[in-house]
Amino acid sequence: MASIALDTGVRAPEHSGRGSGELIDARALAADLEKFAAQHRGDERDLREQVAQRLKTALGDGTAKAEKLLDYAPTMPFAQGVAEQVAWLKSQG
Repeated sequence: MASIALDTGVRAPEHSGRGSGELIDARALAADLEKFAAQHRGDERDLREQVAQRLKTALGDGTAKAEKLLDYAPTMPFAQGVAEQVAWLKSQG
């Protein structure tokens, strides 16, 4: 599963997670989705609702983190990339 990360020119290590510059923690998200699938065998409606809610939460958290970065450093070299990612995240909701 792909992650959404800041493009600052520096690549985070492959094992990185929360706090590494990722706007959405793809590994935690994937783990939650796998857990939901295991818990809801045969109950597709409930599974879809849980997945949708978890994705909305991840999207909102990622957007908030990106906006906070923009508030902190709007003139930094990576600011335009962050602004573009915020716009993309918002368009997904």
